[in-house]
Amino acid sequence: MESLHGIVTAMATPFVEGGRTVDEETLRRLLDRTIDDGVHGIVACASTGEFATMTVAERHQVVAITLEHVAGRVPVVVNTGAMSTAEAVELSRDAERRGAAAVMPVAPYYDPLRANETFEYHAAIGSSIDIPIVAYNHPEATGVDLPPEFIARLGREIPNVRYVKNSSGSFLHLTQLLTRYSDDIQVLTGIDAFVLPGLELGAVGCIVGAGTFLGAPLVSMFTAWTDGRYEDALGEWRSMLPTLELILEPTNFSYQAAVKAACRLTGLDIGAPRLPLRELGPEDESALLEALRLVPAVEERLSVAAPR
Repeated sequence: MESLHGIVTAMATPFVEGGRTVDEETLRRLLDRTIDDGVHGIVACASTGEFATMTVAERHQVVAITLEHVAGRVPVVVNTGAMSTAEAVELSRDAERRGAAAVMPVAPYYDPLRANETFEYHAAIGSSIDIPIVAYNHPEATGVDLPPEFIARLGREIPNVRYVKNSSGSFLHLTQLLTRYSDDIQVLTGIDAFVLPGLELGAVGCIVGAGTFLGAPLVSMFTAWTDGRYEDALGEWRSMLPTLELILEPTNFSYQAAVKAACRLTGLDIGAPRLPLRELGPEDESALLEALRLVPAVEERLSVAAPR
């Protein structure tokens, strides 16, 4: 398969009827818009996609729609994490059968796993499929921040663990992973505000939900950076950073709610997050709109939308 790199977007999942069902038509429109923005890959049923609120049948539905509609235009990664190894294996096998480029099985997120249990979880999934695995270090959800040396061990000892999405909020953790263990595993930054610094340190790209509404400027920044136009890349990055910092603010709203609000503000209403997550209030939405106005590449999209 084509190697994962660049701007890989963690897709939101549109819902209708007060969150009761997946909005297939809007999902297809969001996929088209995201791919047209030039992103290098997408992830279905990730944290941004609210997979934890979805039934297994809904996860199969979203994966099937996504792979059918994308039709090979970009690599599709599927989050296949589950509360049991058996379910994660089943979801991973299904993703492979449907044509996924890789799977990204977040670890169980109720009972924090010990190191040996985390290793065995990944090993069981790895032995059940042939496609690559993106390990997912997401301590905010799982309660366990996988040490850099442990992530490197996954890459060394499980043949198809080739990448890690590193969503540790620690820049020191990211730095250690990239400077000490780059020969063992390829790193995709998972924190939106760390994308350009991660590239500077050797990350091959990122997996972030911001690609659903900032896909074009993120791709432009990545292209400028890979072409050696570092001042251009830094200029793009500085314009986006206020928005990226705002959507990571955990106090008043969820990341998923912020992504969905930003999609609507940039011209595509994909609905509200599922309860118990709440939509942004008017004050937070106005702040988000003001931050988005700092990004030249989204000005035209903002002109067709306004806060509720």
